[in-house]
Amino acid sequence: MTAFWHYILLLEIAHKIVNHEENISLRDTHTRNLFDKVRSAFEDQFGNEQGDFSERLLKLVEDIAMRYQKCPQVLQTAHVTELIYKHDIRKLYDALTDYLEVKDEVWVIVDNLDKGWPIKGATTEDILILKGLLSATRKMQREWEKRNIEFKSLVFIRNDIYDHLIKNTSDREKDTAITLDWDDSELFKQMILSRITNSTKMEGPFDEIWMKYFDPLITGEHSFGYIIDRTLMRPRDVLKFVQGAYEIAINRNHDKVSEEDIIQAEKTYSEDLLQNISFELADVFPGYPNITYEFIGCPQVLNYATVTTILTRAGIAPADVSIMLSVLIWFGFIGIVKNGTPKYSYEVHYALPKLSIDEKSIFVIHPAFRKALECVFV
Repeated sequence: MTAFWHYILLLEIAHKIVNHEENISLRDTHTRNLFDKVRSAFEDQFGNEQGDFSERLLKLVEDIAMRYQKCPQVLQTAHVTELIYKHDIRKLYDALTDYLEVKDEVWVIVDNLDKGWPIKGATTEDILILKGLLSATRKMQREWEKRNIEFKSLVFIRNDIYDHLIKNTSDREKDTAITLDWDDSELFKQMILSRITNSTKMEGPFDEIWMKYFDPLITGEHSFGYIIDRTLMRPRDVLKFVQGAYEIAINRNHDKVSEEDIIQAEKTYSEDLLQNISFELADVFPGYPNITYEFIGCPQVLNYATVTTILTRAGIAPADVSIMLSVLIWFGFIGIVKNGTPKYSYEVHYALPKLSIDEKSIFVIHPAFRKALECVFV
């Protein structure tokens, strides 16, 4: 698996150079010669075939499958090399190394690798794929450091996938984990303040600048806190909500964002978020694409029996109700009332054991979805 990923990464870096740096290569003869070597080596491996990454990846897998049928056994390193690589990759590796020596840095960023992987249900094969990728990036980093090439990689994965990875990895210190969860509202204030300051050149504390552009209160609650409480505590969500309110105010020729503008933006944001989470659930559970819409018109607060009834009505088998309930909690769609206070997955860094479920549990629909679902307060 490491050899497989190593091969893919080399090809993708070469593909990026061939398709995006030809104009740069025209600056001088030396760079052009280096570029031509990369292109020649890439075409030796992959020909002139185009398509997106998934198509190229599928083609490589199909090629390996065909070679595997002709390979009597895979017992030694040489057999693996013969199986994985279409040709000797030394030409490709040397051409890339020579070309990248003139670059300041090389970054490989991988996202959506775990798209569609089951929540809390990653298989051994899934983890093997991820471990192979990380191992390949470390290998490339070591190899290119010897040639003074700054190589860096980022692999974005979900919290639950990372938990599985840690449990199945003995040498856990080789990679640096960076948590992207935001659970401090002050961080969001700094983010918004930075945006406003950069665009208006105004200086001052957050509350002072915020009130110049937004009504201070929404139904008696601080307007920024109102917005934060109706998001899933993700930066893009907060930015989308604030931007939506701002655009509504402009369309209405308002001098500042009013309470009514924010409430209208909440409706739009809630609809979009409900649709997005439905898509995400459909990726994980393609047989149940519209589970969240079964909660339309439901109370904001529900007991275990009510939630079970809704999920069963959606077609969830009784044996799978607890699994689906855990998934909805993990996505933040619903929370659990603990000591009289709603708790959501992002508040416990997606450690679901801290949100234990039993038949006495009381659940609450997250405020971000209530407008779209037209939840009633009981």
